[in-house]
Amino acid sequence: MKKIFITVIMLGVSLVSMANAMNRRDEINVGDRTMGFNQFCMGFRGGVASLLQKTDFGGKWNPGYNVAFDLQYAYLFERSRASKPFWGIRTGLSVNYVSSSYEGQLDNRYKTTDASGDVLNYAITADKFKETDNQVQLQVPLMATMTYKGFMLNAGTRFAFPVYNSYKQTLDNAHITATYEKYGVPIKDDMLTGKFSDDQLSQKGKWDAPKFQLFLSAELGYSFTFYGGNCITVALYADYSVYNGYKGASSSDKSFVSVSQIGLDPANPCAQVTVNPIMNNYAKSIGYFDFGLRISADLNFYSDR
Repeated sequence: MKKIFITVIMLGVSLVSMANAMNRRDEINVGDRTMGFNQFCMGFRGGVASLLQKTDFGGKWNPGYNVAFDLQYAYLFERSRASKPFWGIRTGLSVNYVSSSYEGQLDNRYKTTDASGDVLNYAITADKFKETDNQVQLQVPLMATMTYKGFMLNAGTRFAFPVYNSYKQTLDNAHITATYEKYGVPIKDDMLTGKFSDDQLSQKGKWDAPKFQLFLSAELGYSFTFYGGNCITVALYADYSVYNGYKGASSSDKSFVSVSQIGLDPANPCAQVTVNPIMNNYAKSIGYFDFGLRISADLNFYSDR
């Protein structure tokens, strides 16, 4: 009887232990627990963005857009009570595409001389110039993360590494006029004024960008929890550049459109028009900002320690 009694007691203790373990796992699954967990996120961001271009000769930057694919990993540390939030650290890798533009009106007037020393007055105008600049970035976030009753907050930094930069520049209704100062008569001959080619009125190429940028970043949203503790998170995000390493253009020209001096080369007497890309030749500085909406699927993995 004594052996049977001891066996029954041991079986009862085992059943109670199993029940407690099952309850603990249930608590982990619904998130009402004290234990930490791993979180893997896959999602997309999209919204308004700009490279904040700035030059010496006027014009303004326009907001554009950005689209990003995010992979993130976070570890949320153990909390002392279920009534407290989870705190943790978040990192990952993102591919971000951003496009924004710089535009204005062109009205450049200057004096030069021909090969004989006679003074020419030039006027180069365009109803609108516009350069659209595109950039592909690899981003590595490093942020503190907090979640509480479905609400989440990520705040910290993103390290951005531009890997591809392209531009498209256009001139609308562009004209060049020249006047000999001593005669005061406008010249309409293309040999003296030069002529825009189609490629110059709409040109494409690459521009030099900094190899590294540092953003201050924040994400604020809400996670909708499904069976097993996994989530769909909808959040607002914002990034702002605090360092980008851009050295600025070295050109001192007042206009990105210029005409060569007439008559210096007898073998090629026609005036030659040069149109330079804004970002490569005249951008003093660039920056970065974006804000928009982020949607992600979050997989939570718990460990019973």
